[in-house]
Amino acid sequence: MKDNWINNFIESKKDLFLDIVAVKACEDVVNKVANDKNVDKVFQEKPNQLYIEMEKIFDTTTDDFMIAIIGFSFKTGIFFMPNDLNFSGKLDIYKGKDGKRFVEFSKKSLEAFLKIVDILLENEVQYTLISEMLGMVLGTSNNDEKTQIKEKLKKWVEITNFTDDEELSVKKFWFLVKAISTLLDYKDVNQNPDILLKIDNMIEFSKGQGDTAKSNRSKFNQMGFDCIFPPAFDLKMKYYQKNGNKESEKNTARELAEFYETVAQKRIEVLDANNLQVAIKLYEDIVRLCHSCGIQEKLAIAKKRLDDLKRQLEEIPNSSKVIFNENLKDLLPEETKTIINNLTNGFPCLSLIDQIRFIIKHLPLVTRKEIQAIREHNKKNMPLFEFFNKRIINENEQTVFSTNSEESKESYTLFHHINEIMIVFGSLSEVMFENHFDVDLLKYMLKKESILEKRLYFINKGLKLFLSGDFYIALYVIVPQIEYWFREVVYQNGGQTSNLNSFPIEQTKALSFMFKSPELKSYLGEDVCWLFEEMMTKEPMNIRNKIAHGLDLNDNGFCVYFILCVIKLMLEPELNEM
Repeated sequence: MKDNWINNFIESKKDLFLDIVAVKACEDVVNKVANDKNVDKVFQEKPNQLYIEMEKIFDTTTDDFMIAIIGFSFKTGIFFMPNDLNFSGKLDIYKGKDGKRFVEFSKKSLEAFLKIVDILLENEVQYTLISEMLGMVLGTSNNDEKTQIKEKLKKWVEITNFTDDEELSVKKFWFLVKAISTLLDYKDVNQNPDILLKIDNMIEFSKGQGDTAKSNRSKFNQMGFDCIFPPAFDLKMKYYQKNGNKESEKNTARELAEFYETVAQKRIEVLDANNLQVAIKLYEDIVRLCHSCGIQEKLAIAKKRLDDLKRQLEEIPNSSKVIFNENLKDLLPEETKTIINNLTNGFPCLSLIDQIRFIIKHLPLVTRKEIQAIREHNKKNMPLFEFFNKRIINENEQTVFSTNSEESKESYTLFHHINEIMIVFGSLSEVMFENHFDVDLLKYMLKKESILEKRLYFINKGLKLFLSGDFYIALYVIVPQIEYWFREVVYQNGGQTSNLNSFPIEQTKALSFMFKSPELKSYLGEDVCWLFEEMMTKEPMNIRNKIAHGLDLNDNGFCVYFILCVIKLMLEPELNEM
């Protein structure tokens, strides 16, 4: 798929995403620069060569998508290239030889994007790609360009209508949400009654979808859950807000709250834990809505109903069990899915002891050498691997981790490798969580060490929570016991676990010092000591610090992996054998 990108978009049988197709479009030129032995590898030389090669393409190609992507990159500094799990990164803005050249990049890029959207909408295809293009150009356009985009938006909204094809109509719905929300920010548009009619049409369509909309998102959760109706109501409230009609805005919010209640009631009537959790989620949305919109007569009732549902959920056995998403396995290669299915088919028939033996025997304790080999492999297959920094954002949209050093790149690779490991072991753990075994059996399996025996009560409590599926709560119980264990190993083997910086008061050293001690390295082994140091004290996992301070874990599977590694360490050696 190298030439005539628009035709390829139209003919594609699957939803396309802008960053992925942009990477493919730029793939040849990026690899040419990356593999050019004549270009110095110092940081700025390759980007400079990339600018030159892309400018040649911009001036000679007749493909609108190539013009759009390259012009956008020159204008914003955002370049698309294969880069680990990311598809773009920031370089310096390239303005060419003068300011006029920069204006040309911007103008031609916008014209190309608008032309592509016109063609795709006319063919009723690739609404996700259209929405992403729209978001990208709106975020980087000046006032004159936004006026040009506005006229196009009005036409696009007018010609986009729902059909009997529900999946296609849901895609159209999300495009309309983006387009109309943008239009409502223009003063000469937000009083247009035709816009209100279109929004009412969206509301009726989305209400018909309930909380199981025919969307891609609903395919990847076990209950087919996806509510698309709130954004439609939000558009109507925004319309009235822009027109200063507070009463109509409040009535629309009240109508949304009532529909939430209707959908939640259908879930409640099923009377199982999964549907109750969905109903609780819906009622939490009702409470937030009533509070923000000042619907006092419904707020108190919704709060009471929410509390009742939570109490009802607590009465259902094992209702807090974490459910792994089975449908995500559909994304795996067929060979991998076959292996997982073969493992999980016979796994439920095993006893608790044999299940734990099986998991522990096959669970890999990742080594630093393996991670270094993975990085080298990635660099070989993707020449621009690690070209850009990777960042992890927490729930407050704060950057909590960035790969700005060799050490952090190593930690990031481990973080994602554990995620790959847990595709299989997460499935096996799910089976184990469903069996409700008596965890006290584990106390006969643990190493007979005095240090462990002192904390056996807490360890067993934590493992019981883990085997019931409450592994986040289990972490809060188990992590302090592991830290105690490692500290005691150092102390009892003659290592220093405190200092006298504030003589005569002894201050306990941080856990990171324990991992550097020869005593703990000798006890665990260099590789295991490195693995636990990464998981417990270094971002992006840093489990010990996050547990101690109540921070968001940003879990990608490493929490269950950590506890399984703990069990592997604690078991008697002979129980690791089948």
